[in-house]
Amino acid sequence: MARKEETTIDVAGREVRLSSPSKVVFPPRADRRDGRGPERAITKLDVVTYYLAVAEPALLHLRERPGSLKRYLDGIDGEPFFQKRLPRTAPDWLPDATVTFPSGRTARELVVVDAAHLVWAL
Repeated sequence: MARKEETTIDVAGREVRLSSPSKVVFPPRADRRDGRGPERAITKLDVVTYYLAVAEPALLHLRERPGSLKRYLDGIDGEPFFQKRLPRTAPDWLPDATVTFPSGRTARELVVVDAAHLVWAL
């Protein structure tokens, strides 16, 4: 079985594992039916680089608030889903909060405090 591509990024004093860094998240406009999008393919690693560049202002709005993740397994053109709960395999250094829904059910959600949490969420 082939090993999956991954890399490790040092950010905010943490080593964050990034799986599939060369995976195309935003295909180039030439590859899209609607003709919209970036001129070149934007990879998962490109998005991480952008997140790190805008981390300071982004954290002003996200800091210490629980949130769910909107995930696109097949890139931006694929069907998204919302991941409300942190996976059991999440690193123990990720802060979380238990949110209770009107139904009475609960979810352990990510609480973003620093740039390492932003990178992990991708």
